[in-house]
Amino acid sequence: MQRGVIQSAWARVGPMGWGLLTRFAVCWVLVLVAWKVKENYPFSNNPMYARWEPATYVLYTTDEADDVLFFETEFGQTAVKLKKIVKTWDKQLKKENPALNDEEALRQAGLKALQHYHENRSPKTTEPRSYRELKLWRADLTLQDGEVKRTDSVLAVFTPGGES
Repeated sequence: MQRGVIQSAWARVGPMGWGLLTRFAVCWVLVLVAWKVKENYPFSNNPMYARWEPATYVLYTTDEADDVLFFETEFGQTAVKLKKIVKTWDKQLKKENPALNDEEALRQAGLKALQHYHENRSPKTTEPRSYRELKLWRADLTLQDGEVKRTDSVLAVFTPGGES
């Protein structure tokens, strides 16, 4: 008798019911996987609780006439990578010489980055621009009174084949 009740219950589920049951099971498997993985790349490359900093900076390069050199076009790398390299060298210089102040360490890191990119230049244009001097600029961006304020300053100057 009991066996007949179970069989009739499964019979009532039918093809539509099986689809719902399998979807329900798949959903729970996905929930368990997400719970185990959490917020880790490649499942999320932006933290769930990200916040905007009140200040940041960007780096850009110019020639001796202060004409902007588009980094990816002229050097074959992205400006984002430039900022990461400058930060890495800045940390390394501070670690090697703790007496070095922040401004000087950043200037030296910027100079090393300009020299590196000049020596390993691989432009993505058929006619790359020539320059006698490379300047690395730092544009500080701050949020003040609901407006973005920008302050530009020369971080480092590199002269190929000469003193910097």
